[in-house]
Amino acid sequence: MFSSKKQLTSMLPWAIQILTTEYLIDGSVQPSEYSIAGKDMFVEMNKDFEDEGGTRGIRYMTWTEGQIQPAGNLTSPAQHFAKLTLGACANLVAIIPNDHASQQAAQKAFQENQHPVNVMVYAGPYRIRGTALTHKTDEIRLYGHDGGLLPFQDAEIENQLPGAKLTGLKVPWLLLNGGMIHCFVLA
Repeated sequence: MFSSKKQLTSMLPWAIQILTTEYLIDGSVQPSEYSIAGKDMFVEMNKDFEDEGGTRGIRYMTWTEGQIQPAGNLTSPAQHFAKLTLGACANLVAIIPNDHASQQAAQKAFQENQHPVNVMVYAGPYRIRGTALTHKTDEIRLYGHDGGLLPFQDAEIENQLPGAKLTGLKVPWLLLNGGMIHCFVLA
């Protein structure tokens, strides 16, 4: 009959953004719909890619009150939908927990990544500046593997396409798809 504040908070939807090479998709997801054996979606994403982790953990996710907007120079307008489902999304660049609860869950799932590396990364059409959080102090961990996710904090995202609509997006925390990294420069 009575529930704790912690239980109520975990039932609230999470605000999640997905950045692809062409679009920024955002909305709310219900974390309980994407938990397996009590593990939330971020714990699942932190698993090895071969074990269905990484970017596979976000496929076919459905947002309520979803929005899709072009990030590059596409002519389509931003559109809102009551429900919006992500496809296989082979061009996923980053997952952005966009509220306090989802950000805390993501940080907890990737808590082993404690070594900050100031970096500028080129991924898809984007240049991303920020602090990568790696397992170890060596920067080679930035490369990741196809589908592996690398946490970033204090990131600024710039789309490098002429006429791009997404410029100067600042986010406090994101998970970068390691398979999309073209190159990086230590800052």
